[in-house]
Order: sequence, then C-alpha cells, then structure tokens
Amino acid sequence: MARSASSPASASPGKNLGAYGDGGMVTTSDPAVVERTRRLRNYGERAKYDHVVTGVNSRLDGLQAAFLSVKLAHLPSWNEARLRHADLYTAELDGLGDLVCQQRSTSSTHMYHLFIVETVERDALRDFLTERRIQTGIHYPIPIHLQEAYDDLGLGPGCVSTRGAAGATVALFADVPRANRRADSQRYRRNSRILRVGAPALSGVEKRVADLVAHLLERGASEL
Repeated sequence: MARSASSPASASPGKNLGAYGDGGMVTTSDPAVVERTRRLRNYGERAKYDHVVTGVNSRLDGLQAAFLSVKLAHLPSWNEARLRHADLYTAELDGLGDLVCQQRSTSSTHMYHLFIVETVERDALRDFLTERRIQTGIHYPIPIHLQEAYDDLGLGPGCVSTRGAAGATVALFADVPRANRRADSQRYRRNSRILRVGAPALSGVEKRVADLVAHLLERGASEL
C-alpha cells in the first residue's frame, strides 16, 4: 500500500509562520488523511454527537486562522530574508574559533526558524551575548531519550549521539519579518557602538566574537 504524504507544522508565535497564540496545521494531498485529521481534532466526530474514533479538542481558533491567512502571503519574502541573513552569518562565522554552524542540505531549502551554532565555549558565549541583549537558548539540555517520560525505553547515556549537547541555539535574526526597517537600522547601529566600547575589555575568543557581531550589525544596518 502506498504511503500518503502529510506534514504537521506548528504555528506557535515564535515560528516563521506564527499565530498570536498556540496553533498548528497538517498539510496533505490525501483526502483520507484530511478526513481523519478533521475527526481527530474534534473529539473524533464524524457528525455532531457521532463519535467514531477517540479524538481530542484541537481545533484552530477562527481568529488565529485569520491572522495566519494574512501572514501566509508574506511568508515567502520573510523566508527569503532569513536565508539571506543565514548565508551572511555562515560566511562571516567561518573559521571563528571552534564555532560550527548548521549545514544546509543541497537537496532541500532550509527556512532557518533558528540559527544554530555549536561550541565547547557554549556557556561563555551565551553569557557574552546575553549581556548585549542578544537572545540565545539551549534546546533540550537533557536529551529526549534521557527524559523521565521515556525511562521505559531503557536508553542510557551514550546510546544515542548527543553531539548537540555542547551547542548553543542562537536566534540571531528573530526580528527579520519586522517591517520597521528604520528602527531596525537604529538598533543595529546602537548595538554596534555598545560592542565597540566593550571590546577592549575582552580577550581571546570573546574579543573575536565582539568584533564579528559588531561587523554583522554594521553590515546589516547598511543593507536596510
């Protein structure tokens, strides 16, 4: 039996296509998947008060659907902007200390919800960026297979590669879709001045990171 193609996607506020509250969607070209998904999201109903499967209450609010419909038209240009910024970061970060950037597959197009770097100096880099109001985060500091919820799987440390455990997830362009380019340009220049003032007190890798971020901020301002 041929497998149907379907894809779930989150529409939480932080995603490329984000609602103003929790939400999500399933895309598919298979009518059977469409029908089953519609039932599952609404208590398993085939018709009102006619439940044929065990479902959940997972309907997307109409207001959130309206927001997403408007934003959907802008998504291609927002994604293109993310790709441009990701290419810039990848090029400029090349060869900087032990930083390793995520690699884009040649067989697909990456939308860069986040820009990921890995470094053994993760905590120091995060502290440095946090002081300069550049947000970062670590996704799953405790790997999924080591979470208490999956103890029954019997998977211990070392049984799954956790190379990313030493990585820092850096959301360097969270404001890409914003339309207020004048304000963005002013912010870039302000941050650049802050980095230049603080740079003499830094040393080693931190100094190089300060120079790099200042360069990226200046270059970003010139492109706006």
